[in-house]
Amino acid sequence: MLSKTMDCLYPPHCCLCGAATTGAGLCRACAADLPVNKQSCKVCALPMETGSGDYICSDCLQKPPPFHKIFSPFVYAQPLEWMIRQLKFNHQLYIARLLAELMWQHKKYPESAECIIPVPLHPRRLKRRGFNQSMEIARELSRLSSVPVDNACCQRLVDTPSQTGKTASLRRRNIRGAFRYNGGHKKYRHVIVLDDVITTGSTVEALAEILVQQGVERIDVWSVARAGRD
Repeated sequence: MLSKTMDCLYPPHCCLCGAATTGAGLCRACAADLPVNKQSCKVCALPMETGSGDYICSDCLQKPPPFHKIFSPFVYAQPLEWMIRQLKFNHQLYIARLLAELMWQHKKYPESAECIIPVPLHPRRLKRRGFNQSMEIARELSRLSSVPVDNACCQRLVDTPSQTGKTASLRRRNIRGAFRYNGGHKKYRHVIVLDDVITTGSTVEALAEILVQQGVERIDVWSVARAGRD
């Protein structure tokens, strides 16, 4: 019975090609084909066509973000786009574990953060969806890293409209004032903010600004994938 239950939660076949796998849902061949974010800004992880690991993009040079850096091991492209949509909109929750394990395989440095803060959903959207995909990924990363999740210290006040297709300036305007620190006297020095995908970075920047106001000294941002410039 337990074996059948685990097979339902974590299918023993690749979610992309259907081949048998002993992992959490992706065969080695499909894992090798994922779009790795090899060349990117060392601050915001923006994918770049050229550049080294020491490259900083013009946006980060002109206006340094409120976070320390973004760890985003993949480029937001197929098949990752399909996988994340399956998680978010088709309730394929086993993909959260798969994405977390893929992220952890690309981690190259030890982590000393005090907690992982998943980007919160507005209660209305959380009720409609039934879960927060960032929380599901954060929970799995916590299992791998032993860094605890704090899902309560930040609250989303505004049910912002979908950011898809909007310009960077409109995204920033939509997200302004969307978050509040709800942690009382809880003080952190180093935290990880976790989102599933980063497009322009406006959401994580807004959340990071709130945390800076609370005295957080270092904010690392983690995401599964980072979108390039349109």
